[in-house]
Amino acid sequence: MDLITNLMLYLYNEHIYILFYTKTHGMSKERIYTMNISIFYFTPYATASFGITATAAAAVTMMAQYIRPISSIGGGILADRLGRSRMMFIGFIFMGISTAILVLFTNISIPLFIGLCIIIYLAMYLNYSVVFSMMEEGGIPAHVAGTAIGVVCTLGYLPEVVCPVLAGLILDTYTELGYKYYFMGVAVVMLIGIVALILWNRYLKASKKNQEVHS
Repeated sequence: MDLITNLMLYLYNEHIYILFYTKTHGMSKERIYTMNISIFYFTPYATASFGITATAAAAVTMMAQYIRPISSIGGGILADRLGRSRMMFIGFIFMGISTAILVLFTNISIPLFIGLCIIIYLAMYLNYSVVFSMMEEGGIPAHVAGTAIGVVCTLGYLPEVVCPVLAGLILDTYTELGYKYYFMGVAVVMLIGIVALILWNRYLKASKKNQEVHS
């Protein structure tokens, strides 16, 4: 606990915006990685809820790896044109809406299910490809970049530990219905990612305004 407190004090003393960056950026990365872990539950969800064969459902999940290089390159190009946080904001919206549709609508056709999965994969890797470039956008000094990345990764990769355990508990308790509860939680997590980016954009605007005043 003392180590965490000292680290937060160090970040605060270096620059208050570094502390803010690690919190908001860590939240954004955590939300992206939550989806990255959760897509592996599409296969059992599809077989249990939509009657898709295990082979076909596995192929849908595997599609993510073929979409990844295209989406990652496209994410970099779009980020240069739209801005990093704005593009991530759009990505979270698409992931959240698509996941909500998977949960709220029971009679989803197989083509629609595949289409929603593709949208989620595209949006997820769009965001994933530019998440660390927010450091430049936030003006994080090079001499504390390693510390900032360390804190962000500690927060950002927590879903790798939490999501499988949580999903297992939910599925053990609610069986097939548990998939809906789990993905409902994922949709809420995407909403939190949107809120984090709204706060980040407000911070950037305030920071830019302060720089203009002092220049």
